[in-house]
Amino acid sequence: MSGYATREEIGVSLASSKAHVDDYSLQVHGVSINIQDRLELSLAHQESYSDALAQSIRQNIIGLKVRITGDLVYDALPLISAGMQYKTLVDDDVAKLLGAEDTSEPTSK
Repeated sequence: MSGYATREEIGVSLASSKAHVDDYSLQVHGVSINIQDRLELSLAHQESYSDALAQSIRQNIIGLKVRITGDLVYDALPLISAGMQYKTLVDDDVAKLLGAEDTSEPTSK
């Protein structure tokens, strides 16, 4: 779980990271909220730039995590949690350039 919130608190964490190598860069910015050390909600934005493509690929990420059992400090069990992420691609053109045939949301039949 992000932050230092206890079972009686709400915690907020902010993150920002940037990395560059010779022909590639990655930037990530995000925020997460820890509610009573049980539920975590997060939002992030990633942007990766490739010199080979001369374009950026951007995506937004929404996360949800729930602590199932355990406590990092006071329990013999490890902290066990389950989570999921929902990612949306901001730049469809780059995905198509890389060979994607369809960038729309999947549909149920």
